[in-house]
Amino acid sequence: MLERFIKYAFFLDIDGTLIWGDQTSERNINAIKRARHDGHLVFLNTGRALKFIPEWVLDTFELDGIVAGSGAYCSLHDRVVLAKAIPKQTLVKAFDFLAQRGRSFVFEGENMVLVHNRNIKGRDFYPICSSHELYTIYNDARIEKINISGVLDDLEMNFLNGMLFALQQSDYAECSIKGFDKAFGMKKIMSCLSPCYKSVAIGDSLNDIEMLREADISAAMGNSPESLKDLCDIVTVSAEKAGLADAFDIILNYANTLQHTSE
Repeated sequence: MLERFIKYAFFLDIDGTLIWGDQTSERNINAIKRARHDGHLVFLNTGRALKFIPEWVLDTFELDGIVAGSGAYCSLHDRVVLAKAIPKQTLVKAFDFLAQRGRSFVFEGENMVLVHNRNIKGRDFYPICSSHELYTIYNDARIEKINISGVLDDLEMNFLNGMLFALQQSDYAECSIKGFDKAFGMKKIMSCLSPCYKSVAIGDSLNDIEMLREADISAAMGNSPESLKDLCDIVTVSAEKAGLADAFDIILNYANTLQHTSE
């Protein structure tokens, strides 16, 4: 028998999915409003740490919670259900190694962002010059992820993978806590919800793979790699053309059809 009422929990990647550059579509905004109005839930699910999420994104979209830092931080209706930070001794080792090799990098955190040899600014962004400052000025920093500019060589990847999980993207690398990823965060949120909710994951890049595989329904943007599209139930147009809104329309229209059929 078809379920009379279908409720979804949507988990949305940010970069290249919800937004492109510093833009989004009014259709995306309205699609999320429609979903929440109909009783569905909407979450960000991003590799970015909490304080590295652009403020305008949080101000623009109505949300039911956030999965950040590749699953290290999870919130539901303003309640923090998980908050895991990289151990300080690991940060010190990573800092000293990367600084010695002349790398530009960012320690993305739950409560602040620490920037080394890179010109980016934002609220609660602070420069850091030495690892010693992690025990003095920034002793209270809760860092969830490391973002490193450029392409890492084998030595760098091997060193970082000895402590963290390092993933090379096209022009930067990201290091997250081992055992944590977007799928882990999504499952953590789902464990707090009623069983009537089905998970929907929407993304576009390599760090979305586990989330897309784990979800009950998965959707890829048209700008995704072909290998990622092959994993998904739905493939839409690119993020720049509001592919996210198209995914919402497909899924919500299907839910409404099932509901009417069962009445």
